[in-house]
Amino acid sequence: DIKSVEENFLLAKEASIKQLQVVKKDEIDITDDFLANHRLGFDEDPEKIAYEKLLNLQLAEYLDFIKKMIQISKFNVTVIGDKNRIRPSDLSNLGQFKELKPEQIIGH
Repeated sequence: DIKSVEENFLLAKEASIKQLQVVKKDEIDITDDFLANHRLGFDEDPEKIAYEKLLNLQLAEYLDFIKKMIQISKFNVTVIGDKNRIRPSDLSNLGQFKELKPEQIIGH
């Protein structure tokens, strides 16, 4: 249901914004963060950048990002179950698959 997806997105967005708003740092944290960010090549605080981006983030933009990340990522999936109840055609939709014996998994 797209309405519940949008509601969940807005709740998560609001929670993330609030979390970034209440970050408390002392002088040592600020100095350490500045030096670490400088070593990583950041001119600005990454938390500030994230906060500003979150304020304007839309569901469609978020979903596009997730789709791109899934397309460029490789996954290893483990399916454990009764082989009589799992169709090989369903697994082949995920990509290459290999059936293992319990001894190969457990090592006995």
